Amino acid sequence: MYTEITAFEGANEDRQISISDGSNSNRVGLQLLANGTQIQFYVVSSGSDIVNSIQTIDATNGIKVGFSYKVNDFKVYVNGSLIVTDTSGAVPIGLNELAFDRGTGGDVFYGNVKQVAVFNEALSDSELATLTTL
Repeated sequence: MYTEITAFEGANEDRQISISDGSNSNRVGLQLLANGTQIQFYVVSSGSDIVNSIQTIDATNGIKVGFSYKVNDFKVYVNGSLIVTDTSGAVPIGLNELAFDRGTGGDVFYGNVKQVAVFNEALSDSELATLTTL
């Protein structure tokens, strides 16, 4: 999943972009937290948290995020740099809905979206770095 976004300052609520099966049980996404200074990256498979990482990132000036996920290989690149890795876990199944929310209607995304893309296969590290470089 690739996103190029700019967060609105002072939104004071969580905002998400996700790929899901329409439930909270299987989803991949990013969440701009209400505090305005952190982003949560998550993968949930069969109701279990596989990846749950909160990073301090200022998204008010625009960021490019590449989130790669496959069995036992999860990576997040932001602005050309690898910031999250996890080497253990299953991937969610039935991901058929791209949503500007949690995937179930909550935490609607408020911000500027320049581009969102979902790829059918995981990109390489060099592809993710190139794609997300500002």
